[in-house]
Amino acid sequence: MTSFFKHVRTLRLGLLLALALASPLRAQKIKLATLVPSGSIWDRTLKEMGDEWRSDSGGKISMRIYAGGVAGDETDMARKLKIGQLQGGLFTASGLGQIEPAFRIFEIPLLFKDEDEVTFVVNAIREDFEKRLDKQGYVLVHWGHAGWMRIFSTKPIRKYRDFIEMKQFVWGGGTRVGGWYEEKGIRTVPLSTPDILTGLQTGLVDVIPSTPLAALSLQWFRAAPYMFERRLAPLIGGTIISKRAWKKIAPEHQEKMLAAGERATTKLFDEVPRSEADALSEMVKRGLEITMIAGPDDERKWDELGNHFRTRMREDSIPRDIFDRVIGLLLDYRKKKE
Repeated sequence: MTSFFKHVRTLRLGLLLALALASPLRAQKIKLATLVPSGSIWDRTLKEMGDEWRSDSGGKISMRIYAGGVAGDETDMARKLKIGQLQGGLFTASGLGQIEPAFRIFEIPLLFKDEDEVTFVVNAIREDFEKRLDKQGYVLVHWGHAGWMRIFSTKPIRKYRDFIEMKQFVWGGGTRVGGWYEEKGIRTVPLSTPDILTGLQTGLVDVIPSTPLAALSLQWFRAAPYMFERRLAPLIGGTIISKRAWKKIAPEHQEKMLAAGERATTKLFDEVPRSEADALSEMVKRGLEITMIAGPDDERKWDELGNHFRTRMREDSIPRDIFDRVIGLLLDYRKKKE
């Protein structure tokens, strides 16, 4: 009889072990990389989200953040995610576009006009974009907003002609956008990010695209004390986790993690535009001059440049169904607004 009970206990232990191995892992450490500076609003938002994950899961989910590009650029981050060295990353639309080209829609210069248009389009397409990332093997836990790329220059841009006669900074190694500028007769100078300030100070470049928050924190506006009013593009992004890591997390924890991610999305889309307005106000106090479009003829020329970028990106960069859908959404939105 004693041997019978020993046998039963052995079977129960074996069954419990088998169930434990078959069920999702209950503890998971997320190593997450990003280019955003440590201590910035985006870094703080990530940390708050990570704290919620740990608290809501009773310590079973934790996150370690590698901020400021210490894990490499976004190409490096994507590669490390793919091979499992990282479990997550906060990317710009450019970085996400390496994984799912649909996100490149947010890179098109002069496509979006204001914050309302961006919010409208993101709300309309987010479910589709999240499904596309899912097919690529990633879960998008929250959307990000880093402000607007603006045109900062060493001399005032009062007319379109002023702009096209200036030397434009492009990222080192050259980019497709740089080539498209050249097609319109606009000179470009490839530089690395650490060389931007020196390039502005020495006259190597006259124009840089930058968000106001970056221009203020890196003090680029002192060497480029003019900002053109027309916005170039919103700096949209998001935090993703590999499905390999996601599947190891219990469903009840996944649900709470996504809820915390939604709060992070709301915070960034609410607070970043306000912070950007504060940054602009501070730079104006320190001497920044904001120049405006000269008139209808100039407006038409800027629109033509925007159309040039849209044509090129539809040809070789963005899935055409996504491109056409977003253009349709914007046209409908503007028509209703008018």
